[in-house]
Amino acid sequence: MGLILSLNNSIHSFNTGKFVLDQYTGAAAAYSLRQLSVNTTNVVRVRRSVDNAEADFTADEITDGTLTSFVGSENLADWSENFGNFDSPLNVTLSSGVSDPFGGTDATELISSSDGWVLRDVLSHIQSGTQYTVSIYARAKTEGVKNGFRFILGSATSSNIETTTTWTRYTATITANGTACGILRTSPNSFAEIEIYGFQINEGTSAQSYAATNGTYLNGDGHVTTWYDQAGNSNDATQATAASQPKIVDAGVLVEDNGKPAVDFDGVDDYLNMTSSINTSIYSNFAILKRNITLNNSPIIANSTGQSMGIWSDGNIYENNGSNFLLTTYTNNTNQNLFSIIKKGNTLSDFSANQNGASLPSYSGTAFTSIIFDRIGGRASSYLNGNIQEIVLYPSDQSSNRTGIETNINDHYNIYP
Repeated sequence: MGLILSLNNSIHSFNTGKFVLDQYTGAAAAYSLRQLSVNTTNVVRVRRSVDNAEADFTADEITDGTLTSFVGSENLADWSENFGNFDSPLNVTLSSGVSDPFGGTDATELISSSDGWVLRDVLSHIQSGTQYTVSIYARAKTEGVKNGFRFILGSATSSNIETTTTWTRYTATITANGTACGILRTSPNSFAEIEIYGFQINEGTSAQSYAATNGTYLNGDGHVTTWYDQAGNSNDATQATAASQPKIVDAGVLVEDNGKPAVDFDGVDDYLNMTSSINTSIYSNFAILKRNITLNNSPIIANSTGQSMGIWSDGNIYENNGSNFLLTTYTNNTNQNLFSIIKKGNTLSDFSANQNGASLPSYSGTAFTSIIFDRIGGRASSYLNGNIQEIVLYPSDQSSNRTGIETNINDHYNIYP
């Protein structure tokens, strides 16, 4: 930390030592979910899926809960409390205005008139073959046999649940085989006298924090529309097509690798376009990548017409300019990795790559003069199935600074010793 006296005699502090772009200047483009420069403000712009609203976020706002609060939680049930709006209440009497678990009066009394009782809602957005966790707060009106239920997704059901007179959040993970979702009788000859509140459906194997819905489900996804260039060149990476925007919040939960936020590319059609292409014959590229599957064409940074530098399904780092290529092997896994790839000239010996600080062997291929970068996470018909946390691209040879840049990055992400 240092101090500088301005012309108006006010004192300002400065500290550029921890920021990689201030220590190692000259980057052509830099994208990260952490702060890379003392001049960095917003690092990402996010669209929330519930209403398509967009907002910018700083690195701190990504991790302090501001981003996930903006995006919102997930609840795939249209009605979480107003059970009278379900499509198929059968053989039940519902009475609202009952004391709920949190001190309000938003719970509902359910009394069945037959052992064939059902309370279910048809939700077209529930996908057969997908695993969901269903949850509801419930309690028995009185202790006894009339206090049970099962969850249902399509015709797939949970095991029997017997409630007590204490409010409890009951959950079950079910693979859906249809779109009718709700609760029903526990077994033949079983009636029910229960109180219920907070019906929720989350994709995956765990129940999230309760999120109330009132006629419209919440899917709680946050998609990156702009990844801001922190190198000061206004070379932001953007995506206007919603279906091709990678995720940063998935079902209300921040996407993370090793406790640090990440951008998730789906391997189908997700990618970001850089505002300006970078055409260079010499470059140094540093990237944090975690692949979701090993057998996947996985370009990190590429060219939309086919040129690319990427991590590929056969365990290779592969770079081509449409006719010639440079190639090296790497340890093929789905771990979080720091790759450093440097091309300092136009001969094969000028190409080098490192994985987690260790040099990669066996460079081969044909030398060429230039390559064009203008896309992150995809090229032509090849798309990354995995997460990117950081890309720093220099149009220069950073061989002498490589260890320092890697150390700065690894000190934050803690990938390797």
